Amino acid sequence: MSTRQAPISQLRMIADDMVLLVNQEVTLAKQELDLKVSQAMYGVAAIVAGTLAAFIAVWVLVQALIDGVATQMPDWAAALIVGGVFAIAAMIFIRLGSNRLAPDHLKPHHTINSVTRTARTIKENMK
Repeated sequence: MSTRQAPISQLRMIADDMVLLVNQEVTLAKQELDLKVSQAMYGVAAIVAGTLAAFIAVWVLVQALIDGVATQMPDWAAALIVGGVFAIAAMIFIRLGSNRLAPDHLKPHHTINSVTRTARTIKENMK
């Protein structure tokens, strides 16, 4: 083997090692991603179960509230008052949530400003 071939074979070995390393990293990333997806699915299932339990609990508590108010007035009036209060609360929460999801609220203003400043600085330095 000539001295000229030695660096080429070393470069080839390094390239092969890099390909192997990248393949191993991709395999590891896939395995970790599979694990994370499984963990996320378990988390979603737990949240769904908790949400269902919370919904049932709220239903029972609202019925108890209606029964309590009904001791002072007719059942229909108690249900109407309690239902009205919950409807107003629901509208308030929906309005607040909708405002937070408006496109302007979701813009990353700080990042946009930072990128704009950086781009301006780069342009000025290239002159």
